[in-house]
Amino acid sequence: MSTIPTSPSSPNSPDPSPPTGATSVRRDRRPRSRGSRVAGYLIAAAINAALLYAIHVWPGWEAVPFLTDATVDVLPIVDASLIAGIVVNLLYVIGDPRWLRGLGDAVTAVFALAVLVQVWTVFPFTFAGEGWAWLVRLGLAIGILGSGIGIIVGVVRFLGGIISGGRAHPV
Repeated sequence: MSTIPTSPSSPNSPDPSPPTGATSVRRDRRPRSRGSRVAGYLIAAAINAALLYAIHVWPGWEAVPFLTDATVDVLPIVDASLIAGIVVNLLYVIGDPRWLRGLGDAVTAVFALAVLVQVWTVFPFTFAGEGWAWLVRLGLAIGILGSGIGIIVGVVRFLGGIISGGRAHPV
């Protein structure tokens, strides 16, 4: 009967390194510290705020040469999405139990989906070559699919957090 070593440094444990020629991905399952998570939330909120500033103040969306005047039709939902991201990340600074992270992730994914669908519908871009429009549409389609998956994952994490009693989210 084989025993499972309790730590890689136990004297009776085999060498944990993979055989020659094999590759191994080691994933550290230790939860990140509260401080590092808070720093990440604050950075994410600051990036969203900087994007709002860049869109509306300097340099402004008008400075982007491939955006058309139809961009004003997508700005309200883009702004709402960025503001939602700021609010959610600031809520995480206060506390980040698993259920709240799941709910926040689902909410921001819903906003992302709304932005992507609006951008697909309005398509406020002008490109010199036809290939770019096709490539941007492909990227939007992938983003729409990813947002749908993100909504499902967020809802599952939210429900899992509620069912588990709201313990702190490890990652």
